[in-house]
Amino acid sequence: MTPQFPCRNLIFHTYHEFFEKEFAFEFSASLEQAETPFLDHDSVTPKVEYYDSLFQLFEDEINQNIFAGNSTVIISLFQDLKLRRQSLYPIPESIVKQIEKWNNESYEHYQSKIIEKAQAYFSNQKFEGLKHLDSYEDYVPENMFDPSRFKKVIRTYHDFYCVEDKWPDYFNIAFFDLYMNFLSDQADKMASLLDKYIKRYDAGEFTKSDVEKTYYEKTLKKGKNNKLLVWIFIGISVIGLIGTFKKNIMELFSPVVVIKDSVLKS
Repeated sequence: MTPQFPCRNLIFHTYHEFFEKEFAFEFSASLEQAETPFLDHDSVTPKVEYYDSLFQLFEDEINQNIFAGNSTVIISLFQDLKLRRQSLYPIPESIVKQIEKWNNESYEHYQSKIIEKAQAYFSNQKFEGLKHLDSYEDYVPENMFDPSRFKKVIRTYHDFYCVEDKWPDYFNIAFFDLYMNFLSDQADKMASLLDKYIKRYDAGEFTKSDVEKTYYEKTLKKGKNNKLLVWIFIGISVIGLIGTFKKNIMELFSPVVVIKDSVLKS
């Protein structure tokens, strides 16, 4: 059975969300809107505060498993934490490539939407036969609250499509250094807690190796799990008791013989 550590899973899941596209785009947008390069945005700050709130739960879970004293669980926990610690910090080259991929995918999606709208515009039947800047009749509601009555207006046809929608979702590479600093700050928080306990674990504070266990402890543990050994120990004890009992009976009923001093002559 694999040990489960829900608080560990929760805090690392939250930590990895800082590396995902959704958060990266939100981070960039927050700096686009800020007057100064200071992270303070409704969509970003709450996530950082939530991440910070999980540290106490995570540390409590570590201590609970340590105090429980189950070596198998403790070893499983710390082997996992040590592996996570090795790959904790972001690698700038990998982050740059990931951002470029996200931006390209986002722009392709944005561009496809623009092409779709442009095709819908030019396929309108009321533009058939018109040239650039030609006038044409159109009908619009007389009152925006009463779409049942229309009035005629004269419009000018433009033989091009004006893109009014901005590219909404992307990461501004100008903020890359700030983003890397932010990720490193979050990693520092995690590393500080992990190092605190991993150092003590490596020093053998939480577990004892099999070599340090006495022969008696290991034999007793094996005996508890082996019925044959239990019956052998019982048999040896019974034989010992019978031998002691027999000796005591013989001494009780044997006659006392007194040998006088004498000189044997050949």
